[in-house]
Amino acid sequence: MQEGLWAQQIDYILHDDIVLFRIPKSTNDFFLVDFYLSDTEIIRCAEGKTFKQSFENVNMVLSSSTTASKALLPKNKRIKAFNILISKEWLFKNVLDDHDSLRGFFSCNSPIYL
Repeated sequence: MQEGLWAQQIDYILHDDIVLFRIPKSTNDFFLVDFYLSDTEIIRCAEGKTFKQSFENVNMVLSSSTTASKALLPKNKRIKAFNILISKEWLFKNVLDDHDSLRGFFSCNSPIYL
């Protein structure tokens, strides 16, 4: 879309169960917004909490690049999602230019997982 702003749509069925691990970085220079669009339940673990993500439950998550997480994706189930990846530079320049309180929030290097 633009340098610093990316989007993707995924729609797939896995042949085997899979576990995805996100390895955290030391700084929050990217933020990911996940929109989960299917009924298939995914187990997510992040920041010491485990929850079930599905269209009927938690269907949107904002996370930062310092967040460690794990997702358990089941086989033979349709998984649909839309992801937006935003660089900190793009966010500050195009969205948070006049929002000092939100700039402070996104300037921290603590894990963000909402």
